[in-house]
Amino acid sequence: MAAEKTLYTFDDLKSLYQGSVFLRKLLDSSPDGIVSADINGRILLFNRGAEQILGYDREEALAGVNAACLFPQNSFVEIVRRMQSGPQGEAKSLARQEMYCIAKNGVKIPVSLTGGIISNESGKDLAAFKVVLHNPAAVSLLDLKTESVVGQPVNQVIQNHEAVTMVSKVLNDLVAITREFEPGTISHLHLRACCAPVNTATGKIFGSVTVFEDITAKKQLEQIKSELVSMLAHELRAPLAAISQLIHATQDCTRKQRRNHFLNRMRERTQGLLQMIENLLSIARLESGSTVFTLEPIECDQVLASAIETIRPQAESRNLELTHLKSAEALWINVDFDPIRSVFINILDNAVKYTPPGGRIDITTQNQSGFALVQITDTGIGIPKEDLPQVFDQFYRVKNSATRGITGSGLGLPLAKRIIEAHQGTIQASSKPDAGSTFTVKLPLLDEPMKK
Repeated sequence: MAAEKTLYTFDDLKSLYQGSVFLRKLLDSSPDGIVSADINGRILLFNRGAEQILGYDREEALAGVNAACLFPQNSFVEIVRRMQSGPQGEAKSLARQEMYCIAKNGVKIPVSLTGGIISNESGKDLAAFKVVLHNPAAVSLLDLKTESVVGQPVNQVIQNHEAVTMVSKVLNDLVAITREFEPGTISHLHLRACCAPVNTATGKIFGSVTVFEDITAKKQLEQIKSELVSMLAHELRAPLAAISQLIHATQDCTRKQRRNHFLNRMRERTQGLLQMIENLLSIARLESGSTVFTLEPIECDQVLASAIETIRPQAESRNLELTHLKSAEALWINVDFDPIRSVFINILDNAVKYTPPGGRIDITTQNQSGFALVQITDTGIGIPKEDLPQVFDQFYRVKNSATRGITGSGLGLPLAKRIIEAHQGTIQASSKPDAGSTFTVKLPLLDEPMKK
């Protein structure tokens, strides 16, 4: 968006326009007729739009046409008088009005006229800064209610004191300024504004250009990174503190059996940290797109059987019943065996940990409209309704009296979700407190010709 500061004499402005290729092209690109003249009617600026509307060549208008000739009777004098009616030294804009102009051939042409005084004062009045050019993106970024705001004062277009003051400071102090505007100030977006003065070939300042950049996504990413670092620090602090305490306890312990117990606890804690780091790295690789899956046709129940056998000893130690109801037909899926197996192991591991002794875990598979549908249902403590939407968020863990003492990093389900989605599948959770949970995984079935 370009803003103009009006602070020049007739000779200054004539030299400015004739010596600035940028300004000529800027004004000639406007379909509106733009004419500038001094108080005596001497024309100093006549753009292509004015040529087409009024029939005069630019050179002809600059050489001998008086602006008073363009308006019937004494309307030019009245226009100047009205624009000068404001307080001395201030630039006052003329409100848009409907009137007639006289073309070269004498025909009266109805026009919608907007004019303004070019002040020779300090320009402290913010209304003296007017928009002379903007692109369609500015309308969208700044939530403008009209497609064009050319000719309007900057402080009316952007009704934010800090933004207008930025433009004023650039024009008055001849400095470039970059600053950010949070959502709700000049837009619903988070914008970065870079405002700089624009010089003529002779070094005079005739306006400013402000570039607005939508940095909403970048700010959201920075917020996510900040939250991730905070959560990671929190999750690492507890196990590291526990390991530190176990080290001190081991050093002070003289009994071999007790010392071995402390060493085993440290090994468990260390393995938990290593698993957390590996899960974080896996999520990062998946999100960056650097993970390469080796896809192959596999029966869905084959993957599940392998995961079930891995988790069975843990389930039996808690007196949990594991059942696997296979589909009546072979369900072939095109997947990478190990990552998909790790997803089922993670879901089963959670089911074992959150199901009280004596409970059961049921695994079923079936064909559902071209997808292999896998459901893992437990009779565990369940997930509260308010926590259910967050179970796939990184580091999120349900924390209440029932989950106290159950270890976990809060990364297993987020990783499982990304792996399933990378295989064009979906994963969902449903639960009722004290009634158990069901995790549903859907993976696209392989076409019959591809199996062969």
